[in-house]
Amino acid sequence: MTEIVLVGASGWFGKQLLDHAPNLVAVPARDVLASRGEILRPLLAGRNRMVVNVAGARVGNHDTMQRLNVDLPRLLAEQVVNTGGHLVHLGSAAEYGTNQPDGICREESVPAPESDYGRSKLTGTTLVLEAGSASVLRVFNVAANPPQQGSPLAEISNKLALASKSGTDVELWSAGTVRDWVRPDFVIASILYAAKHRPIGLFNICSGIGVRMGESVELAIAILDSPIRVKDLRGSPPTVVIGAPERWLAASQLCEQVTPSDLAKLMCGQSGSANSVEGEHK
Repeated sequence: MTEIVLVGASGWFGKQLLDHAPNLVAVPARDVLASRGEILRPLLAGRNRMVVNVAGARVGNHDTMQRLNVDLPRLLAEQVVNTGGHLVHLGSAAEYGTNQPDGICREESVPAPESDYGRSKLTGTTLVLEAGSASVLRVFNVAANPPQQGSPLAEISNKLALASKSGTDVELWSAGTVRDWVRPDFVIASILYAAKHRPIGLFNICSGIGVRMGESVELAIAILDSPIRVKDLRGSPPTVVIGAPERWLAASQLCEQVTPSDLAKLMCGQSGSANSVEGEHK
């Protein structure tokens, strides 16, 4: 099996990949940046190895996002091209922004990110795709128990727990907000598939299902059998971000399904439906 050079092993997805990839060499992102990518040359030369980049910065100052979301993928892409290898790079749904027509995000859509994070991730994705020999997996919102620290699910789950404990309503900034969710096992399976089969281009790692956040919180309250309610603050107009999953399904035969009920169970600290990954993963 092709050996995998993993960049970002200390991160959330990186730690999970360590448990799944049998032939894996971890290289810290800081070492890649400090060496301008030269540390990878002896690892890649003549071995046709795969580089998987799951490093990145969601929060932090401009310099941190520039280094991890832009400079790092550029250096990795350059090294992969020079050695004839392949790069699997994790992108983000934030690259699309929240104003795509009808809320549907397709790989051919014109990206319009609205945050520093989304803009820096888009720049990194563009550099990787321009270099060639890469699979960019644009990951949508991650639904996990426990949730990823700092994620929208973690924030809402904390609000639900506090409201349930105090008997107050769950205040949501915009209860009508609709998002597309994927589980970690689907993301990991997608990364490993891309590492083995090397599809070229940009792929949405999404479910194609829109989940209204207010509905999921209401279902979670019902699971908890609590008298509290959802209070919609209507702080901003609700936005819709739903991925189009067809391109990745056609390439990999892997698909995902996270329903409002599944998300509600995760908010309550329970598991969702059994296994979201369908099709073969060899």
